[in-house]
Amino acid sequence: MPRIKQISVLHQGTIFGLHVSYGLSDGTVFERKHGEPIISVNNIVHDCICLTETESLCEVSGLASDGIIWQLGFVTLDEQTGVKRSCGPYGKGRPFGSWPNLLRFRTTGCVIAFGGICTPYMLTGLSCITAGTPPSMEVEDVDEGGPESS
Repeated sequence: MPRIKQISVLHQGTIFGLHVSYGLSDGTVFERKHGEPIISVNNIVHDCICLTETESLCEVSGLASDGIIWQLGFVTLDEQTGVKRSCGPYGKGRPFGSWPNLLRFRTTGCVIAFGGICTPYMLTGLSCITAGTPPSMEVEDVDEGGPESS
């Protein structure tokens, strides 16, 4: 079964993109960029999550509004030891006092791939493709005061 080997998160205030390396069943590695800013954005941070051969991605969470992913976090599961590892959050949440239609989301399940929607500037939508048991998805409105920046 294909699996995610590495995720590079491009962020600075919001999430600009994900660069993902997938390990395929035949042993080859497929790399895909979900969002790649074509503009010069100062201080974009590139954080890398490397999964071991026994780890899988079991949770993706974050904050989003219409066309903007403000923050992402990931949880991996070592299938040999049962140990979970949290990575992130990446992005600063929301640097403004308020933002309309802000949602907190969380997907759990064995995430094996991503799908994304991009503009020339940033990642604007994200889908998680899972294998095995059906995923669990939670979405909630964030109050007017909003989350604190991390």
